[in-house]
Amino acid sequence: MYSFGYPAAAPFDGSDLIYCSGRAFDDPVSTRDLGLRCDMTGGASGGPWFQGFEESTGLGWLNSVNSFKYDGAPQFMFGPFFGDEAMAVYRAAQNADAA
Repeated sequence: MYSFGYPAAAPFDGSDLIYCSGRAFDDPVSTRDLGLRCDMTGGASGGPWFQGFEESTGLGWLNSVNSFKYDGAPQFMFGPFFGDEAMAVYRAAQNADAA
């Protein structure tokens, strides 16, 4: 999994695209979200998480977004899992009349 964002809280300043990569895991605390080891800070929210990302082509499929951190675990980022419901919305958008 690759996560991208423009973190703006120290030690970052929001001017550079930062990424984290690694194996995603299920949130062990209280949600049904995904977790990823990532030290990005505030400002990175909404940045994409790509599964199957190829650095050489920039291609992959969107599987989550940077959403939140737990106060006691700043080295981990969490985001919602994009499952069947998200795929249904994507397919409907692809089939919508663009008129």
